[in-house]
Amino acid sequence: MDDDSLWDGGKLGGREFSADSSESLDRKVRTLAQWMAQARHVVFFTGSEISHPAGLFDTTTAPRYRGPRTSVQEASAVPTRAHMAIKTLLDEGTIQYLITTTTDNLHRKAETSSSRMCELHGNLFQEMCTKCGKVYLRDYKVRTNPRNRSPHRARAEPEPETLTLTLTEP
Repeated sequence: MDDDSLWDGGKLGGREFSADSSESLDRKVRTLAQWMAQARHVVFFTGSEISHPAGLFDTTTAPRYRGPRTSVQEASAVPTRAHMAIKTLLDEGTIQYLITTTTDNLHRKAETSSSRMCELHGNLFQEMCTKCGKVYLRDYKVRTNPRNRSPHRARAEPEPETLTLTLTEP
């Protein structure tokens, strides 16, 4: 089975599991559950593929998809079942921590606690005050250039010059 056969294309509402028969997937899930039950600490690591069923594409895997696309803007994307399942596992204490390379804010939209998650590359929808360290989550993509920032910020917030994007840039 080549890598392209595993690709479900990021279709909005698409299947979140596409590589296995239901019997094979069930066997793998049971094995994973046993490993997790035996472990002292479980950490999940997610990448951009977790957001494909939400209709979000990334530059690394999107070129492999050859079918029709239904995509959404990141700001209007909603968490997938996988995002919600991870949040539930964190809340129940089944897993202790989440590390993600996604920058799309879907783990935050799933209400995953920032104290239980590391957004390794940052978050396109988050900025931080360089004076006091307070973090602001936005409903729009934050820009590094203050002139590109949205004018609809609350009056009690710092001046745009003190706000910085929390995204890790190459």
